[in-house]
Amino acid sequence: MIQLEDLETLYEDNLPLEPDEDLKDELFEVFKTDFIDNPFLVDTSRIKLIFEKSKIPGFTKYPETFVHIITRKSTISKKRNFEPERANRIHWIKPILQQKDDKRIKFFKFKDEDGVLKDHYWFQDMDFMIVLKPISSDVQIVTAFCVDKTEKDKYKNRYLEYRKGIK
Repeated sequence: MIQLEDLETLYEDNLPLEPDEDLKDELFEVFKTDFIDNPFLVDTSRIKLIFEKSKIPGFTKYPETFVHIITRKSTISKKRNFEPERANRIHWIKPILQQKDDKRIKFFKFKDEDGVLKDHYWFQDMDFMIVLKPISSDVQIVTAFCVDKTEKDKYKNRYLEYRKGIK
């Protein structure tokens, strides 16, 4: 298992804004190795993936969970586009969840705009967030993303509010 302090991007160079098929296949292999070939538990919960093929153009041969992790919804067009920063950190998800009890991982629950209470694992030192949704006794990966500088205060406040509420 990769230790938190040893996490580095998958590729040294910046990834292109438009990935070719080889890059998408390489990223999918990392996802497949971490979540399909070598499943693990978060506490006592299995990680649930959405295996249905994505409807996102250019990614239709891949499962929805994988595509959601490596793409981001545009606030302008409302379409999902490849997000190089996320994709370059796809291999961080498993070690962060496996080391979720490390004091560097800030855990909080937050109810989204649809009223769904989701678990957030924020590796604040590396500005990386993983969001899981409880589904009966399992958890589903919703997304994982780099926390933008403009969003840090929002997540910090959510974390502090959550911590205040459980004391």
